[in-house]
Amino acid sequence: MLLRVKDGIQFIDEWLSCFEKLVDEIVALDNGSTDGTFEILKDHQKVVDITRTEGYNEGRDKNILYAMARKRNPDWCIWLDIDEVFEPELTRADFDRLMTKPFVNKYGFRRFHFIDDQHFAGSGDYFFFYYYPR
Repeated sequence: MLLRVKDGIQFIDEWLSCFEKLVDEIVALDNGSTDGTFEILKDHQKVVDITRTEGYNEGRDKNILYAMARKRNPDWCIWLDIDEVFEPELTRADFDRLMTKPFVNKYGFRRFHFIDDQHFAGSGDYFFFYYYPR
């Protein structure tokens, strides 16, 4: 799992609970959190590499995270934000089954942008995330 985050304390417990069951390792880049996010991630058993930066720089951050992930020699990777989780019914066995299909080069997952705890949007470019098996 690749994670870039800044001040994600309100989402971190749910996010870690979701992904500690789905992934072997988490590499994280913190863009200068001041709310305790960095410390929680640093102390979590699944976070195997974490670095801090100051400021938001899309290109720099992606390059750093991809380099961190490559050092781990992953079978597959997922990149999600701290406010994005999968439905609880999705299991590690589901991912393992998906990633062993030799004729598939990407997967799309429905994505919903939650406006608040009762409302969401699910259209346009926000509707799908794509993942590519290695």
